[in-house]
Amino acid sequence: MYYNYSFFFKVISILGISSFVCYLIAHFARLKIVSVYIRPLNRRVLCRPHTADFVTLRTIFVKKEYQFNFSTPPKYIIDCGANVGYSTLAFALFYPSAKVIALEPEKQNFSILMQNIKGVNNIIPLQKAVWPYSTQLFLVNEAVLSHSFQYQEQANMNPTAVTDAISISDLITAYNIEIVDLLKIDIEGAEKELFMATDLHWLAKVKMIAVEIHGADIKTIIFEVLAKHGFTRKKLGEKHLFINQKCQADF
Repeated sequence: MYYNYSFFFKVISILGISSFVCYLIAHFARLKIVSVYIRPLNRRVLCRPHTADFVTLRTIFVKKEYQFNFSTPPKYIIDCGANVGYSTLAFALFYPSAKVIALEPEKQNFSILMQNIKGVNNIIPLQKAVWPYSTQLFLVNEAVLSHSFQYQEQANMNPTAVTDAISISDLITAYNIEIVDLLKIDIEGAEKELFMATDLHWLAKVKMIAVEIHGADIKTIIFEVLAKHGFTRKKLGEKHLFINQKCQADF
């Protein structure tokens, strides 16, 4: 991947020189994990040099893809596919009035997430996947990178892990949520099952959806479904932002 000088200056402005050097040393020494200081968060987080963690940090804090101009302070944000918690922390610290529900099914990712969010009181972490209905899912691609784990309902290829899954509807009911101000979805292709479900009444309670779409066929499905339910669309870096015109969206 090509990086210019401007990119490195932006990264240093986020990490500071000391943390940037620590990251580079860890990268070339092939260390599995390193602690870096994130200036916008005013706290240290764990980062794995040879995974997509650094790319995620860049997306959130250099490209600022998850910073929104809410006209009123958000009350509930749901982070589906929270990974190691960078987006969760950004939501919780940038919008302190919000309760942030973070869902991450994979065991190692969730363990690092718990360390990264320690001491932040407006986060509710759940080691669960998101699915059209509450059930159990199987991890089917354990050998891939830590940001690309996929789960299926049916056991396939000798899956090695099982996780609980919850529907958006059950999540809203469980926490007595009237309106979800922001629903962030990055669930490695499972968004297809989520938006193809027969029960989508929960969409009426969601103001905005920021989703990373994996595949052209899935994109078509999501565009059609959300347009049918009154959402308009904006491009948001590598993601898409859908705004519910029926729900008095802020953005």
